Amino acid sequence: MSVQSMMWALGQQEADPLEKFVLLCICDNAQEPFSSVSAASIARYTNIPEDQVKRLIEGLEDRRLIEVAGRDRFILAFEGDAPAKPSYRKKVISPRVRLSVFERDGYACLRCGSRADLRADHVVPEVQGGEATEENLQTLCAPCNSWKGTKTVDFRGQGRRTA
Repeated sequence: MSVQSMMWALGQQEADPLEKFVLLCICDNAQEPFSSVSAASIARYTNIPEDQVKRLIEGLEDRRLIEVAGRDRFILAFEGDAPAKPSYRKKVISPRVRLSVFERDGYACLRCGSRADLRADHVVPEVQGGEATEENLQTLCAPCNSWKGTKTVDFRGQGRRTA
């Protein structure tokens, strides 16, 4: 949750403390792309009964602090300077594919040769459309993976280095 949206939620004078608690839950969830939050999940998180959470959401909507935009989706009245959200969601690399990549690369980082803290790295990053496939993955240690970031760098054909 951005500090701006949190401060906005807490600063709503017309909202009672429970409404602010629910509003904070909605603000927190709004930072994740393609996410939704249900009254049931808010109830579990806050220990407020679900029927009461639904009434609190209705009150927030009546005050025009949120707009219900479909099942478990809300639009905040907050217009902050939140950073643009990525239009993708990271996909999980299947354990089978990860193991296959590590085996192919000899369980060693292809940049520095380290055998510790290995990661399956996308040659073409996900943000640039890279897929979580054996053809687009390479083995890097955590520091080398962090160094590479979202650059497109293929270490697979450069020969292995030894640590």
